Amino acid sequence: DLVPIASVKSAVSGPKIGGAFILVSIANFPLLSSADDAEVSFAAAAGSLQLKSSSAEATVLTLVTPEYTTLGTASSALVDVTVTPKKQPDRAIVFQYTYVAVSPAVTAFTPASG
Repeated sequence: DLVPIASVKSAVSGPKIGGAFILVSIANFPLLSSADDAEVSFAAAAGSLQLKSSSAEATVLTLVTPEYTTLGTASSALVDVTVTPKKQPDRAIVFQYTYVAVSPAVTAFTPASG
């Protein structure tokens, strides 16, 4: 069997509050018939996934990041992302994602005077 290879098609970093979308194409991955056929985790936290397509050439998924609660005062944290096909867990792939702290910013102020 060929080793699964992940190709991330979007940003590999995002806010610690979660909710970021990651588009990933995985070559040599088992065929999936639905999103329920695989699971994704970000470090120890479960994420969610949407199946875009699955064929002999590649499986394309959109992953949704969960909140990262252990960042503390650090400005970022690098975590392993693991995508595991439930029927063939030995074919899991791992890549890295960076959570970043996001500071609130004032983008507008009304009224401008007075």
